[in-house]
Amino acid sequence: MGAVPIEFSAVCAAIEDTGEQVTALLRSLDHTATAVPRSRWTVGDVAAHLATDLGINADAASGVAFDTDMPAHARTAERMVSLNARAVAQVSERDPGKLADLVEAAVASLLGTIIGRSGSERIATPWYGDDVVLDLDVLACSMLGELVVHGHDIARAVGRRWPIDSPHARLVLYGVASMLPLYVDPGAAAGVTARYSIHVRGGQAFVVSLDKGIVAIEVPGAAVDCHISADPVALLLVAYGRKGQWSQIAQGRMLAWGRKPWMALSFRGLFSDP
Repeated sequence: MGAVPIEFSAVCAAIEDTGEQVTALLRSLDHTATAVPRSRWTVGDVAAHLATDLGINADAASGVAFDTDMPAHARTAERMVSLNARAVAQVSERDPGKLADLVEAAVASLLGTIIGRSGSERIATPWYGDDVVLDLDVLACSMLGELVVHGHDIARAVGRRWPIDSPHARLVLYGVASMLPLYVDPGAAAGVTARYSIHVRGGQAFVVSLDKGIVAIEVPGAAVDCHISADPVALLLVAYGRKGQWSQIAQGRMLAWGRKPWMALSFRGLFSDP
């Protein structure tokens, strides 16, 4: 997998900041039974998932082996559905204060494990696929994404504001970029041969190259078929399936140009949700 350069210390600081926001939000609630829009989960389920997911990744960064208990060669999307269901079931607690304590402890465990290390360290993450390893900075970006997006889910469910910082969104997107080969939809991408240049406004650009289901992440340079420019928060929420692309296009938060600009409309459909 290719990678977009990531400032590892900035990711760690963003995890700490966003973790504090999530736990403060949870502690402000009377209960966690509220349903999350467009989800089968409640607020309590989301918090339970967060605590478990952060803990699993903290363990992985510590070198603790993880038993995936999944069918061999299952796709990443299928593995994540199974893992997420198990994560929610593992935590029976639904008191908001106690869930906040669990999330807070998991964030502290993750940060205590990764701070001071090199972001280029390779970490085994078998829940994404057989023999899959990620750079530590990419793993950290994925956990920042969990905090940012699930914090957004909880806030939306209970009618609270959840402003997302553009620098945080950019960090998540750089991590997601390196993970796109894991999330490609083989059926949707089977006949696609194309090169997309993704311009994250205010940050770095990267190229997503597809060749009949095989995805590579590259630095800008060679000619591309389609350029996509996007506000980082808009792109983050579209990438995670929280907003549709058409509303963001209408607001000018996403636009495309190049030899084949129409290809931008089908780009999101080539991948499952992170």
